[in-house]
Amino acid sequence: MPSELIKYIGKTCNAWHTSIALLESHMLLMNEAKCSESLAELYRLLNEDDMRYGLWKKRSITAETRAGLSLVQHGYWQQAQTLFYQAMIKATQGTYNNTVPKAEMCLWEEQWLSCATQLGQWEVLADFGKGVENYEILLDCLWKAPDWTYMKEHVIPKAQVEETPKLRLIQAFFTLHDKGTNGVGEAENLISKGVELALEQWWQLPEMSVQSRMPLLQQFQQLVEVKESSKILLDIANGNKPASGNSGASSNHQNSFADLKDILETWRLRTPNDWDNTTIWYDLLQWRNEMYNSVIDAFKDFGQTNPQLHHLGYRDKAWNVNKLAHITRKHGLPDVCVTILDKMYGHATMEVQEAFVKICEQAKAYLDMKGELVSGLNLINNTNLEFFPVKNKAEIFRLKGDFMLKMNDCENANVAYSNAITLFKHLPKGWISWGNYCDMIFKETQEERNEAQHCKLVLLKIAQVYPQALYYWLRTYLMERRDVATKTEMGRNMLAQQRMQQAMLANNAANNSSAGGNLTSDNQVHQDAQSGSATGSHEGGNLQGQEVDRSTVEGGTSTSHDQGQQSSTGAEGSQNALRRNNGLGWVTSAASAFDAAKDIMEALRSKHTNLANELEEYKQDFERDLDPDSATTFPSILAEVTERLKHWKNILQSNFEDRFPAVLKLEEESKVLRDFHVVDVELPGQYFTDQEVALDHTVKLDRVGPDIPIVRRHGSSFRRLTLIGSDGSQRHFIVQTSLTPNARSDERMLQLFRVLNKMFDKHKESRRRHLAIHTPIIIPVWSQVRMVEDDLMYSTFLEVYEINCARHNREADSPITIFKEQLNQAISGKVSPEQVVELRLQAYNEITKSIVNDNIFSQYMHKILPTGNHLWTFKKQFAIQVALSCFMSYMLQIGGRAPNKILFAKNTGKIFQTDFHPAYDPNGLIEFNELVPFRMTRNMQAFFSNFGVEANPTHMASSGYVFPRRAVILVMEKAAWHSVCSSCRWNDQSIGFPAKGGEHNRTAPVCPKRRCRTGGIGAIFEEPVHDGSDVAPVVLRDANHIL
Repeated sequence: MPSELIKYIGKTCNAWHTSIALLESHMLLMNEAKCSESLAELYRLLNEDDMRYGLWKKRSITAETRAGLSLVQHGYWQQAQTLFYQAMIKATQGTYNNTVPKAEMCLWEEQWLSCATQLGQWEVLADFGKGVENYEILLDCLWKAPDWTYMKEHVIPKAQVEETPKLRLIQAFFTLHDKGTNGVGEAENLISKGVELALEQWWQLPEMSVQSRMPLLQQFQQLVEVKESSKILLDIANGNKPASGNSGASSNHQNSFADLKDILETWRLRTPNDWDNTTIWYDLLQWRNEMYNSVIDAFKDFGQTNPQLHHLGYRDKAWNVNKLAHITRKHGLPDVCVTILDKMYGHATMEVQEAFVKICEQAKAYLDMKGELVSGLNLINNTNLEFFPVKNKAEIFRLKGDFMLKMNDCENANVAYSNAITLFKHLPKGWISWGNYCDMIFKETQEERNEAQHCKLVLLKIAQVYPQALYYWLRTYLMERRDVATKTEMGRNMLAQQRMQQAMLANNAANNSSAGGNLTSDNQVHQDAQSGSATGSHEGGNLQGQEVDRSTVEGGTSTSHDQGQQSSTGAEGSQNALRRNNGLGWVTSAASAFDAAKDIMEALRSKHTNLANELEEYKQDFERDLDPDSATTFPSILAEVTERLKHWKNILQSNFEDRFPAVLKLEEESKVLRDFHVVDVELPGQYFTDQEVALDHTVKLDRVGPDIPIVRRHGSSFRRLTLIGSDGSQRHFIVQTSLTPNARSDERMLQLFRVLNKMFDKHKESRRRHLAIHTPIIIPVWSQVRMVEDDLMYSTFLEVYEINCARHNREADSPITIFKEQLNQAISGKVSPEQVVELRLQAYNEITKSIVNDNIFSQYMHKILPTGNHLWTFKKQFAIQVALSCFMSYMLQIGGRAPNKILFAKNTGKIFQTDFHPAYDPNGLIEFNELVPFRMTRNMQAFFSNFGVEANPTHMASSGYVFPRRAVILVMEKAAWHSVCSSCRWNDQSIGFPAKGGEHNRTAPVCPKRRCRTGGIGAIFEEPVHDGSDVAPVVLRDANHIL
């Protein structure tokens, strides 16, 4: 099927994403120019600029195209325009020797025009349009220049362009500006036709595609404002008409101008998003500027009779100009900001507040421009401060300090900051600027300032005002420190016992044989196994009553067994014995494991009879296959042991899934939660945003869901609780137990990600693409228990792979088996290193070709998602999450990202990674073993496509580098410091609370009944709450100790 036909069917029959998928597959096979152009056109119509740029980066010939498109994606319009202009000059001079295709040169011109539009170069665009007689460009730029005369005489009569909503808008603009006899009525007819065209385009777009509808939504807003503009002109005309009576004239004027004021006030409130492109702001505010001119002309003679109406147009026009200048400055266009402030207003009078805003915007623009520091400082010095209130004076002094600091005049900068804070002490920006100055001076001189001691008092006051904001984390921290102190004391006692045992072994070493040494070691193992304590990973928490005891027995056996081995191998006699019996070492380990298993069975018979009876069913067959004492049936090689272990793993796993229920009932498992009466307990996670939640909008916990599903992931088992809110919403949390010290690192990583998400929101390019790291809620309940927000649609890459293996009746570890078989001959040492590399490459090629192909993940997502629209939406969100994950892994030097630790939501594409934190060695240095950053698997690359990788993950990951360097460094420094301190605290057992007595040996603060900013869900697992009267002193005391 021709690519043009696919494109036509896709955009006319609402088969957009099906057509895109077909064209993308054609691109992988043929890479034709027509196919690429059709695909790029579909991307353009759907407003998927990143995908279109990624496609062009893959098919472009010149480096200028790739670099220019990357600059466009990051919003560097001036640099991109210069680059495209240089490329066009090289093409005209014959530098490329006619090797660049015509389509790529047309792309240069298109992007140059787009950059000129973003930079507001209306005169340049008008000259270009006149030179090539492009009436579409002329219609778009002449009314903004403005040059209404040329537009009326040379463009409107000759323009033959496509009927679009934008054309109807421009025609309505011209009609209202022309102020003809029937201008208002004609403009309303044009608006109606524009709305019809916009609605027609709206219904042709695919479902679940917000990005493609953004331009139409913006055009709808313009159409509404043009209609309101016609109403403004009509009200002005009616208000200026003489009435038959004085009372009627007064009433007519009052009503008409009241509507006018309402419309102008609505325009102030109805502005585009700050992160929207500057072209959207130009289209709206440039036309508003024309209407403000009409209001000024209408009331220019009202200075004496009605000063409020006289200043109405001036006030709103000044606000309009300052707002547009502010947006362009925030978008990194200080030159455009200064130009707008100098040329767009055009009047001598301005209100005091708007004059202050103009001075600030112009000064900040000079501060961002190169070589304009002196101009900005002169602007501030020449400003007459008598007309401004104290707060505005303080802000101007702060700006003066910023200029001084950038000019390396630190003393005068400090004086300016001091003047600003002295004038108005409630100036937040003044304190922040002065704090940054002090921090810079401290880093240069390493001399602590006198003000540093006051920081502790500020933090203590915050803790006193919001005690519950610190409650759970502070409580968990104190409990952990108490546990560390207890373990430290136990460690000292154990060390003393080990020294005594070593002394006894040293005295009897000459008389004891090696067998006796081994016997002593085994006995020590068994004794420790019976008295051991439970440990484990925080991924393997079990919550059922029987499961807890079972994990305790198993964990205690394994942990104490390891300790026993360490103790026995610490003795010199045991080491010599193990060396002499090195050939039978693994048999000895298996025998000792079976002896330990006997002790486990005895414990199970005494505590869990039913479980012991179930295991007895397998005892005879299991011992026949794996008992090392049975010389006839025990395997002689490691491969046979591995196969038998796989066999028993499958048997036990299938039996466990058949016998144990997947969902438990709350009424049977927890009488406390069943009978718990909720009193003003809030759902967690409502206060992680910058916006304060009103009291009447706070979601309270209504009840706990009746079903408790058992969640099993990669050998781990959790219980999932469902918290139902007062508004009917549901939050799902899994309860994790047996936490390791790294659990606190997970929580700190999420805190870091929330801070970075706020930085993403402040950057226009990342905000426009909705970049945000998924940060589920984690609530530490106790030192070894926490609640982690869970999604019902979570799955892992390992599960996807295992489903594929089950469908093809293949073992999941077959790639390991094949790799081992291919390299067996390399173990003998008779193969050269070059041949070993060749064998490894052959094994890899065989595995990727026959077992793990590159479309496993793509097939899985195609089957579980209902339509192509859903797949497209998932792919975009998933690409963002993968890109941010790669970016954070590289920035924080985090490695070891295993498939079973990456959770993704099948409905939203959000990603959550467990154990996602840096690893440190004993010296406090990061252990990072990934040699290739931003690496993606073959399945991911196939899912995104080659140009999809270039468009989404590559660009999204690089978006992190455009943040302000100082802010990123500050955030990373704090995160790294906390992470290192946490690692060192848990690795060094000598740091901790005293075991008995002392200030540190205290109980954790009690959860108060006051309004909880962290959710208050810990009250479910607590005793009845207190009235909160003693909470603030306790939290304040604990915070004082930590600080």
